[in-house]
Amino acid sequence: MRITHLSSNTVTNDTTHLTAHGPADVSQRDTELVLAKNILQIEADAVSALIDRIDESFLGAVDLVSVCQGRVISTGMGKSGRDCCSPGELGI
Repeated sequence: MRITHLSSNTVTNDTTHLTAHGPADVSQRDTELVLAKNILQIEADAVSALIDRIDESFLGAVDLVSVCQGRVISTGMGKSGRDCCSPGELGI
């Protein structure tokens, strides 16, 4: 995995090198952990909400993909570029 920025002490070249953080970074690190946990909870809730939405159309899509003799390209609405979330919306 390649991380472009983790801290001022992080070196990234094809592999990730993590470094220890000093005491001055403890508060920021705690905030980062809370943020990460909140994001994972949001994503877990979104995936759980899909359970009730799966119906015969899902099986139809599985059938179509399983008989495809070429490559399958899947597109959709990615949210990685979404800029409407503030730390407050994530519970921090």
